[in-house]
Amino acid sequence: MLQAYLGRARLKTLCLERSRAIGGGLATIEHPRWPGYRHNIHSFFHRALDQMPWYRELELERRGAEYLKKNRPTVAKFVKVTQRAFAECVTQPKPCVQALIDANGALSFDNELVNWQLVEVLMTDKTSQTVALGWHDDARMKADYELVRDYVGVDKPFDVKTTYTNAFLDKSIKMAPIKGD
Repeated sequence: MLQAYLGRARLKTLCLERSRAIGGGLATIEHPRWPGYRHNIHSFFHRALDQMPWYRELELERRGAEYLKKNRPTVAKFVKVTQRAFAECVTQPKPCVQALIDANGALSFDNELVNWQLVEVLMTDKTSQTVALGWHDDARMKADYELVRDYVGVDKPFDVKTTYTNAFLDKSIKMAPIKGD
């Protein structure tokens, strides 16, 4: 994404990947508990990809990108499986972190385990524990948008509800309490 913005500013860029696979820490890996099933623990939020401000700013649809519109059934399946995988990684984080390390050799297991634990803390709130894992609460999203708008600034105001969807989430999958809850 950064390269796209720099290119739009007429700057030349070069992307060097640390791993043989493109995507850095976002590489898709085989899930250690489900042989043959590949997923990316960081890809949970694809369901709103084409609603992101940067997606519109970079005019990706004008350039031929059609994500959710043409691929709604695929996105629905992807979110369903990824939501379950994310929940499984919460209960058994070490195999998931190890799979990430195996796919990206330059990463440190201990460091990524700490990062994963921080993700768990960020993902553990009342909504994710009572409504659904990954659920975006409308009131919280509105309040967050207003906070950013008021204290940081928003160049082009937008309706925050256009940046996410809960349509594909399985409400039976909830975030498990983390240690200390």
